[in-house]
Formats: sequence, C-alpha cells, structure tokens
Amino acid sequence: MLDIKKFNIQEIFNDNSGKTSSTSTSGFITVVLSVICFAYSCFTKYEVGITNSVVMVGIGSALLGVNKWRESSLPVSDGAKCDPPTSEEPIQ
Repeated sequence: MLDIKKFNIQEIFNDNSGKTSSTSTSGFITVVLSVICFAYSCFTKYEVGITNSVVMVGIGSALLGVNKWRESSLPVSDGAKCDPPTSEEPIQ
C-alpha cells in the first residue's frame, strides 16, 4: 500500500518488483499531454478538443491503474516450480 509520507515519484512508473513499467509510463505521459490539450482547448474554446482530451485522460488513467490492479490481483507464488505430469500420471 502506498504511504503518502514515504511516497516518491518512482512508484508511479515501477511495478512491485522494482522494474519500470511501460504501461504506467505511457499512461502518465498520456495523462500529462491530455491535460495540456484540455487546457489549450478550453483557452481556444475548441469543443471537440475538450471532449477528446477528456477521453484521453480516461484512457491514460486506465493505463496507470490497470498495472497496479493486475499486480494486486495476481496470486503470490512461493517460487516452487510446477512440473508437468509424466506419462504415468493421468491428466484430469
């Protein structure tokens, strides 16, 4: 769980194993660019740009969230390998 007192910016881009997640990185970039486009569209009163940027913020937020959701829903492995059944064992 994220603790606001111990939060650092790298937690946005990394998964639970500490590797940089391309899904989270692209989601963050999508959200930042969409917010810039939203502000520009509001300034110029371009209604289609406002709608499109709101949709893109939603897509970027989904990209940021899906990686965290997927990691929290995966079962924790104890590191044991699962051997395939031999020919003597019936497959069920």
